[in-house]
Amino acid sequence: MDLMAVILVLEPENRPKFQYSFAGFSWNSVAFTAPVSYSNLEAGEKNPKFKVWLGAPHGNADSWNGGLNVKKSLILISMVMLIALVASAANVTYNTTGSTLSCNGVAGCTNPTTTSVTVGGITITYNSATEVAPGVATPSITSLGTLVSSGTGTNVAFSGIVLTIDVTDTSLGKSGTLPTGLFSGVISTNSSELLVLFSPNNTTSIFGTLPGVALTSGLTTDTFQVLNATEGVEDPNDPLASPGSTSLQGDVTESIASATPEPITLGTLGFGLIGLGLLKRKRSVR
Repeated sequence: MDLMAVILVLEPENRPKFQYSFAGFSWNSVAFTAPVSYSNLEAGEKNPKFKVWLGAPHGNADSWNGGLNVKKSLILISMVMLIALVASAANVTYNTTGSTLSCNGVAGCTNPTTTSVTVGGITITYNSATEVAPGVATPSITSLGTLVSSGTGTNVAFSGIVLTIDVTDTSLGKSGTLPTGLFSGVISTNSSELLVLFSPNNTTSIFGTLPGVALTSGLTTDTFQVLNATEGVEDPNDPLASPGSTSLQGDVTESIASATPEPITLGTLGFGLIGLGLLKRKRSVR
């Protein structure tokens, strides 16, 4: 997550005698400008017209026309900058290719592959999820993979089978494991009472307190969660599913711990001090 400031620009309106200069700086490829000096006002011209442009990071802008004393304008700018910080969405790339389905000692269960189990003529396969560049914006609901059931059988018990979802956050270069999903119930060719129960609810984000894993690199932490801690598994012939397919929904959020004052914060402080200094000078002259 990056902090971006709304762009502020003083633009004289039909005042050729009004001279001004700008100090520019950038943060994560976004340029910001703010006035730092003014000069050559016509005698008696204490209230020149100007525009304050509020330019959002995506280019949308609104303008506000006003007649304010120029010496107070820097104070206005610093006040607006204090409230104009917005959080931008960061993109995350990840995959769950290291995940496994395990028989976990269930009678009659076999593991054809590390991501599939077969019991009594019915096979359940886990298909991993992959999110490549540009990635998924955070915070967002995303996929943690799918479970696909196939075959035939009646009231086949899958209770005790374990799904382990490993998450590799390729944008951070970190990996971790979500709380395991424990199968409970039975499934038939045309019906299902089979559930996958993920626990414990060990992480908290804007989506709630849910089973999840937090991956940290430096000051950045990406949190992946299972959105539905209890998920029903579709039967092989479910007409509403893409044959027997169960989507495992998750969510991802990102947070950044601030260790030092950010450039935009220092800029805001500087402009505020300049504005206060000008105001004090004016009062002293009076």
